[in-house]
Amino acid sequence: MAARWDERGKRGAALWDPRVLADIGDPELTAEIVELFTRQMSDALPELSAALERGSGEHVHALAHRLKGSALTVGAPRLAALLEELSTAGASAQLADAMELLPRLTDTWQATAAELAKSRRQR
Repeated sequence: MAARWDERGKRGAALWDPRVLADIGDPELTAEIVELFTRQMSDALPELSAALERGSGEHVHALAHRLKGSALTVGAPRLAALLEELSTAGASAQLADAMELLPRLTDTWQATAAELAKSRRQR
C-alpha cells in the first residue's frame, strides 16, 4: 500500500489508489489515461511555476483545479489534495503560499509518477 501523509490535516491521503483505475476495467483505456495524465502533469508543472512568477493567481487557480480533477480520475488523492491547496491559494491571490507548495507538489508528483510507472510494468 502507498505511504500515508499530510501535514495539513489530510492524514491518511494515499499517494495512489490503484483501485480507481482498476474500476475502469479496460487495460488499454487505463494505460491511455495514465499516459495522458503523465504528460499533462509533466507539461503543467513548468506552466504553474511560470504563472506564479508572473503573479497570475487566476491562471494558477484554473490550472491547479483542472489538474486536481485529473489526479482524482487516476486515483492520486495526495496529489489532488496539494492541487486543491494550490488552486485555493491561486484563487485568493495568496501567491506566496502557492509558491511554497510547488516543491511538495513536485515531490509528490514524482513519487506518484513512479508508482504509476511501476504499476504499468506489473501488468
